[in-house]
Order: sequence, then structure tokens, then C-alpha cells
Amino acid sequence: MTRTSTECSNVSARTCYLWRTLALALFIVAIQCSIANAQTEPEGEDGDGPAALSSQYFGYLQKYGYAQANGPDAGTLRTQEEYSRGLRAFQSMYGLRETGTLSAETKELLDKPRCGIPDVQPRGGPGQIRARRYAHSGLKWGKKDLTYRFLSYTNDMSQSDQVHAIKKAFQVWSDITPLTFTERYTGAADIYLKFAIFDHGDGYPFDGEGGTLAHAFFPDPYLRGLEGDAHFDDYESFTVNTDAGIDLFIVAAHEFGHSLGLGHSTDLSALMAPFYSGYKADFRLPYDDQLGIQLLYGAKPYDPNENEPEEKPPVVTLPPPKPGDDRCSKVYDAISSIRGEIFLFKGSNVWRMRVLGQPMENYPIKISSFFKDLPKNIDASYERFDSTIMFFKGAEYWEYDNLEAREGFPKPISELGLPDDIDAALPWGYTGKTYFFKGKKYWRYDEYEKKVDADYPKLIREGWKGVPGNLFAAFRHYDGYSYSTYFLKYRRYWRYDENRGSVDEGYPRIFDVDWMGCAVGDLELEGSDGDIQEYFPFKTTTDDGTNSATNLRINIFMASCLLILLSLFQR
Repeated sequence: MTRTSTECSNVSARTCYLWRTLALALFIVAIQCSIANAQTEPEGEDGDGPAALSSQYFGYLQKYGYAQANGPDAGTLRTQEEYSRGLRAFQSMYGLRETGTLSAETKELLDKPRCGIPDVQPRGGPGQIRARRYAHSGLKWGKKDLTYRFLSYTNDMSQSDQVHAIKKAFQVWSDITPLTFTERYTGAADIYLKFAIFDHGDGYPFDGEGGTLAHAFFPDPYLRGLEGDAHFDDYESFTVNTDAGIDLFIVAAHEFGHSLGLGHSTDLSALMAPFYSGYKADFRLPYDDQLGIQLLYGAKPYDPNENEPEEKPPVVTLPPPKPGDDRCSKVYDAISSIRGEIFLFKGSNVWRMRVLGQPMENYPIKISSFFKDLPKNIDASYERFDSTIMFFKGAEYWEYDNLEAREGFPKPISELGLPDDIDAALPWGYTGKTYFFKGKKYWRYDEYEKKVDADYPKLIREGWKGVPGNLFAAFRHYDGYSYSTYFLKYRRYWRYDENRGSVDEGYPRIFDVDWMGCAVGDLELEGSDGDIQEYFPFKTTTDDGTNSATNLRINIFMASCLLILLSLFQR
């Protein structure tokens, strides 16, 4: 008897053959599906396929902190993944469409001349000197009267023009702080200025014309003589008072912000944004930069003998505080950063905070006594890029100038193209983009165009890694040298790292303890603290953008086909 007739003793040879063929075909299809899934790369925004790996732009992403340098054994696939992830992080940082590909708007920003300090700062101990040179450490000078000295000059202009441009750049910061800057011609100085090319002795060589224009060092004593120093790439064509070339004044003013302790801003309109913004005949320091430097050094004392500036940021006139309820064990309706302070709304009350963990005394007060005619139990609030204060409740929204609502408000939220009963609102600096959250989705609203951006809403879990849905509040907080983003649900909060695009390790934490100065023993459960962290079993997206549910189904399918095939051939 043949082998076939033995194996198929209980079924016809034809049926047995069909079963074997079917199992083999299913096995081959499963392998093809798995290979196709593994090779899937993010598509460009115009459906132009995977992002082609560019050594030029990948090097840029590594240099400025968006991608890690891979070892020699990392392989091409790993490099491609890091490249796409780095592009997405860069796009997220500056409010661009997060495609993970080299879109036109992304390339335009990547190609701009810029400052040489990385945007994404490594976190390390004080012994890591190079890391701290780039760190958003919050370091500042321990004195207010600083000196500077030229070590070299450029041949692009007269020395007198350079001296004037540098003096004017320092004045940008001294006009709004108690700081003073005095030029030294000999001897020691706090800040040294140098024009140089390529390797110039500080470990951070320049790259020739274009690309990096200059860099500066934070006021960090671990730098051993480099603290505060500013270096300019002398391969650039520096100019003054003209659109031609690179404006020395604007570059120097930016670098001196670093010399004083400021890091890069994600607001593209800010002076401390990393990209060269060009010559501005009527330059005025943006409010974002004013806030940052004054949180480090304070505001300039009022001098009645000096002329008042033509225009100042709007200032809130505060009503007298009144005693209120205890601040601990609260589940807040909304939290927002307004005029550089944190406002916390709960029911009919509002708290104010200027320093983390130290709410202002004798608060809360009634919302209506602070913001005239504003109802209680609001859903969300934020300060818009133009200093307008926005409030949302149910199907309506209000616009406030300082403490009073504008005429004609409230208006329907539907006019904005947004859903009613939103959970939280998050403005993204001076980019003009504001994120709105409801349930498990979020919308990105363009404040300039006054409409929701295309391709929104999206799922929170896809755009904000580690952030739960059904939020209670969201806000960004400027701590003097960088922004951090916070999300609240019940009494817990998540800190979101804008550079890495994910929630920081160790979160969620208890908001009342970290932010309101409460002891753990003071906390009582208000409402249901519930299951704070949302889980999406078999529906999560992996780091490389593929769907783990799809991967799981394919793997199970392959294993089943393999078992069937083996069982048939072993009979």
C-alpha cells in the first residue's frame, strides 16, 4: 500500500489532497501578510510612500536632539524607524502636521538657518558637563550687573557697528529686567564674545556658511570659563540694519537669551525660537520671551523718570481675595495658564498660583467676582495667543478682555466647528494652534484661520502617547526656561514630554500633593477616582506606527495554519 493510501484511509485521496493544498495556501498567505505588515512604513501626507532616509536630515535630527545616534549594529530598519520618529517629534514640537515624513512645511523649517543649541535637552547630573551645556537647567546669574568683552571681531562690518549691535542686543534684556550690561575692554568679564570658524576650541565646531549661525553657553559654573559666552560663525555674512545677509543684532539677542539661562521656545514667533527670523526694523521682544526672562530675574523696577513704553502686555487688576474652602481633595473643572499664573476652577470658585505648590493665600474667591458674569462649572479655559481669555461651558463659549466679557458673548461653540461639552483645551503658544479634547478624541483648531485643521479629530492615544481619554483639564506651564504640558483626570495628573512625544516616567501622580501643597493625609476621595489609566488591549499602536491588534491576529492566524499543516502531514 502506498503512503497516500495509508494516510487517507478514512477519506478519499482527492479530499485529502484538497485539505493539504488549502492548508499550504493559507500558510503562504499568512506569511505574505506578516511580511507586508512588518514592512509597512508611514506614508507621506500626500500618499507619497515611506519617508526616504536622508543622511542630511537624519544628522540634523540627531544633532538637535530629536533622534538618537545608532550604534554600528543598529541596521537600516532601525535607522529608518528613528528617522521617521525623529521627524514626527520635530513636527510635534512646532505644531506641524505629524506625518513622520519629510513634508514640504517640515523641510522648509529644517532648512532654515538656526542656533546651534539642541532643542531637545538631555537630562543628566551635574557631572555631565556637555549635557548640562545644552540642558534647560534653569541656571541663572547670581548677580545683576554683568560685564562682556569682545575677544575677536568680524570683517563683515566696522567694529563700531558691531559694538552698537551687541549693545542693542543686550539692551533687549536689560529693558525689562533689573540686569545691566557693561562692556570691558581689558581684563576679566562675565560674558566673552567671539567670531570664529569651524573648530574654535569649545568642542562645538561651526559648519560653514548656512546651517548653524551661532551658539551660546548657559551660566553654568561646571563649564569652567565658558559660562555665558557667545560664539558667532564668521563664515556667515553678518550685517546690520538691512535685509541682506544675517542680521547680527537679532542673532546676538537670541544667543544672549541663552547666556542668561533661557532655552529654546516652541513658539515660532518668539525670539528664543531656534530659527533665524530675519531683520526686523521695528523689533519688539515678544511677550513669551518677556515672561521667560522675568521669571528668572524679575521685572525691571519702575523708574518714574523713564518714559513709559508705548505698549505693555495687558495686566489683570486683581479684586481683593476672600477666604474660601480648603484647596485639597478637589477635582477641578478647568485649569489654565493666564497672564503667567495658574488659574484653577472648581464649581463657583477659582484659585490662583504663581509658584508651584504654593497657591495664593485667602483663595479661592468666587469666579463671578473675578471674571464678571462668568457662570460656574465651566468646562475649559485658556489664554489665546493674542491675550484673549477663552471660557467654554456646555454649548457656549466666552471671550474676555481681562476681567470683562466682550460684547455679543456667549456664542455657540458650533460656530468654531467644535463639539459641545468639551473636556479640556490646550493652546500651543504663539503658533495659533489650540487643541480641544473630548472623550477619546482631540481636535486641532487654527486660531488664525478660525477653523479646525484638516484630518481632525484624531484619537488621543495616537497623538498623545500615554495620555488618557475623558480628561478633566489640560494646560501648559512655563517654569522659567521651558514649557511642560500637563493633563488631569480626577485627582491625578500626567506630565507630557513635548520633546519625546510621550508621558514622563513615574506618572500619573497626585495633583493636590505636587501642585497644591497638600499632604497625602489631607486628601479625601471626591467622586470616583476610577481607573485613571485607560488601557486599550489589542488596539494599541506600537512605536513604529503599526497596529499591535493586526500583528496579534496575523501571528495567531499563522500559528493556527502551521498547526493544521503539521497535523495533516504527520498522519
